[in-house]
Amino acid sequence: MSPIPSPRRSVALNQECTELSKPVDSRQLGKPTIQKFPAELLLMIFKHMVETEVVRDLAPWKLYRSYKKWLPASSTCKYWREIATTSPSLWRVIDVGSTGEVLGNSLDKFLPDDVTLEITFHDPAPIPFFVSTLHKNAHRIEKLIIPELDDRDILSGLTSIFCWSSMPKLKELWVNTVPRTRDHDFQPFIRPDLVPNLQAVHFTHLRVNWGSPIIPNLRALSLGCSPAQDRCYLDQFLSIMATCQRLEFLKIDRAFPIFGEDQSKMSIALPRLREVYLTADDPREVHHVLSHIRFDPSVNIDVHIRINVDRPNHPFGNTGIASVIPYDAACIPVLEAATRVVVRDEDFECWGPGGYGRLALTFVNINMSRWGYAFPDLLRDLGDLLSRAPVTELTIHQDWSECPDPIVIHFFVRDFPRITAFTHYGLEPDQSDPLFIFSPYTVCPGRVVPPSFPDTYATSLPNLCNLRLDLRYWHDGFLIELRDCLRARSDAGFILDDVCISVPRIGNMDGFEAERQLVAAELEELVRGDFILKLTD
Repeated sequence: MSPIPSPRRSVALNQECTELSKPVDSRQLGKPTIQKFPAELLLMIFKHMVETEVVRDLAPWKLYRSYKKWLPASSTCKYWREIATTSPSLWRVIDVGSTGEVLGNSLDKFLPDDVTLEITFHDPAPIPFFVSTLHKNAHRIEKLIIPELDDRDILSGLTSIFCWSSMPKLKELWVNTVPRTRDHDFQPFIRPDLVPNLQAVHFTHLRVNWGSPIIPNLRALSLGCSPAQDRCYLDQFLSIMATCQRLEFLKIDRAFPIFGEDQSKMSIALPRLREVYLTADDPREVHHVLSHIRFDPSVNIDVHIRINVDRPNHPFGNTGIASVIPYDAACIPVLEAATRVVVRDEDFECWGPGGYGRLALTFVNINMSRWGYAFPDLLRDLGDLLSRAPVTELTIHQDWSECPDPIVIHFFVRDFPRITAFTHYGLEPDQSDPLFIFSPYTVCPGRVVPPSFPDTYATSLPNLCNLRLDLRYWHDGFLIELRDCLRARSDAGFILDDVCISVPRIGNMDGFEAERQLVAAELEELVRGDFILKLTD
């Protein structure tokens, strides 16, 4: 029973509730405390009032593009103008809208001269109207970013700034033009004496002056879809890149150097390189670049390769991975250090220990009727490429490619005896002996050693601990085959820790429940940890 409140306490509570229910007079509150908020906090508040989407296009800078109407700060805070004029640090990062009013007001009226600026023109239209403003404030611009530029006149105005304005604090420059501007005979001219601290440049679809003295100082360089007249020969390209000892990021999008029959013997070292993005139509272009660059084996490097397959009889269909990636571990350090591998249809990725260091090969615009490179070919080439790597985790993820014969997978995984975790998405359970590679007695296809000879049996996955199989459909008898396989492994001393089997609810499922009840208890006893059997939609 709850205690009876005293009459005095009841009166006090009633008075308190009455006071709380009274309407609040806004005149008694005084000015909102938002005026007292630090400028940095206000900046975070207003930045998150607009939904933005990252448009980071494979580059080391984060850019944001809003697809919503920008919410004027003055409509959310009565004292915004007072805060803005007394908190200049709010204007260190400026995102220019379609009119450029904010840029003009902030720079020309009240922004202190010692504040460094990061200016982004998501809409380049205001640039011609603010050339003089940019000229006057060029000395304090630290970053200038133009994600999308498609007007040659605006390019001309921008170039005039670089030709005549001293920008001693400029460190990063992003000029991303759309493809149609590349046909113009226009080249942005940058005087290195005016930008002595320029460290990162992103140029796409623009002609690049390879002889510019600013090149050796670059930490990031992105070249995209350069016109034919801008492409240099391999020797010249390597000589230029050899001077870029500070380079950390390199992206080449179909702007590779011209190569011929007599290739350069030069080999260059880029000790600080961390990220490489290479996109090509001809896989040999990627191969020639990778063959002449020496990466630091102690550095975790991410290498991303995309091959465009948009024409019949593509050369990769006959040459395979060897025509893209040199089979030399000195070329890409992760080739000798990879511990995790994921194979997806015609693509693959691998990572070094702890996820540091990455190699990814992706194909786009594949026309299957003209594509001569099948999934077994990929497994064969990938096994040769990573044969020296200590792979412990392997995932095969098949959405549309034909499931290979288990013997093909056996030949693939036998190069990785350290595998402890194996996952196969898209396994077809009705093929001949789908669990072939997990048998403890398999030495090679067609030869099986009985358990009476324990010293001679072998398995392609001797250290396997965790197994996950996602079936494409149900097939009667699969769980019985799995039970027999796990029992054989258990008798041979290869007991698994955890097993997860996923079966989709498609096709004929009549025999599933009866088979599950028949072998479920045995399957659980043959695994040290958890045996999970689940149906998926």
